[in-house]
Amino acid sequence: MLCRRPPLPLLLLLLDAALSEEKCQPVFDVCESAPSANTHFLSKNNTQVVASPGETVLLPCQLQKPSDYKVSWLFKATRRLLTVQDWTFTQDDRLSARLNTFTNTWNLKITNVSVEDSGIYECQVSAHPWDRLQVRLKISDPDGSNRRTEHVPLVRDYGEPGFHLENSALCPDGGQNVKLVILVQSALQNSNQRSVIRHTWARPANFRDDIVMGFVVARTDDPALQKGVEYEQSLYGDIIQANFVDHYNNLTLKTLASLEWFDVHCGAAKFVLKVDDDVFLNIRNLESFIDEHRDARRTIFGNVIYNPMPNRDKESRYYVSPKIWEKTKYPRYTSGPLYLVTGDSVRELRQRVLERPYFFIEDVTVTGIGAKMAAVRRVRAPEFFTYPVPLTDTCLYRMLVGAHQVPAKEMSALWNRVVDKTLKCPYTYEPKHWKPCTKLKAQESLKHCVLTLFTAPKNG
Repeated sequence: MLCRRPPLPLLLLLLDAALSEEKCQPVFDVCESAPSANTHFLSKNNTQVVASPGETVLLPCQLQKPSDYKVSWLFKATRRLLTVQDWTFTQDDRLSARLNTFTNTWNLKITNVSVEDSGIYECQVSAHPWDRLQVRLKISDPDGSNRRTEHVPLVRDYGEPGFHLENSALCPDGGQNVKLVILVQSALQNSNQRSVIRHTWARPANFRDDIVMGFVVARTDDPALQKGVEYEQSLYGDIIQANFVDHYNNLTLKTLASLEWFDVHCGAAKFVLKVDDDVFLNIRNLESFIDEHRDARRTIFGNVIYNPMPNRDKESRYYVSPKIWEKTKYPRYTSGPLYLVTGDSVRELRQRVLERPYFFIEDVTVTGIGAKMAAVRRVRAPEFFTYPVPLTDTCLYRMLVGAHQVPAKEMSALWNRVVDKTLKCPYTYEPKHWKPCTKLKAQESLKHCVLTLFTAPKNG
């Protein structure tokens, strides 16, 4: 049974055939499925492309219509990001992506294929939620004579060091007199989120010589976005634009860019905070926490995840193949939205991660695997709360260093309540108040403790 490919003009079909002898075959005796409703794709899901070793193949990803969404290709077994648009994120120069503008198809081109290239490739469209299409590549090699040694890409193979907007002036004298560096990881298009942060929780850091704050963003090939971020930098002087492309699988690169900037430009500072732009941060509490731990060395503070296990569900966004991590558990790690690192840890932490095979789960890679290799401690601090808190619980926000998933539209009202001196709360922040939650290893127990520890007891 042969499967029909999406219609192409005759000339394009001939050109396509000249580049590849790909054949569409049924998968598990069932022909590939039609795109689901409301999908962005014209290509059928689970199309199988069959080729022989040494040939060139094109894996098709035809879209319904042109859009501003980014299109990326991944190798599903390892969650390895291969391309975003026409940018390539692998040292394997046999791979490239190109857009056929006549058919609106993003083809992943692989030259000189081998048996090791067989597997499922995933075309992703950066819609909300992400839209995915699978293409199966099968390389036939009955006698096994065309196998090659596969190069395992390391983190340093993916990352391009350096910055487009370096902003070294943000941290004078290499951070000699700096107590705290706050690096907010932000999507390039989130200019409104950054504006809200500047006018709310970041205000206590304004005009402070001992606190440095910057927003770490990605590079872009969109001239309008680039012009906008450069204008934003001219107004506020707090943008750091690194040489990576925004994608969920590139979060490790984003954090490494933050650590690189700290190491190069502010390495003498005592502490660096990595924080996402949807976190509500209480800088005054953070300063109190730092004062309590001023003598700490080689430590990461935050929400430590104990006994973490890889996700083996192949349909999950967080699926991790045994080829990537063969053990049944990860090292304990610190949850990614918010954590504090002592400045003396940063250089070796970054270097150790760069030496590892690329792994897309940022917090596991940096604060788990990398930290263990660099002998950096991970210490539980319950007030670094990486879960949502009810927006009406002003008193709890006053007791936390930070809380996750606070919408930008709610940030201003929350900030105004937190700093309103006429609103009275039964407690004021001190790190020792969180001791009852510190040793709870299960995340559900921790969440319950944080959300209820300061709840007033009910009468009767």
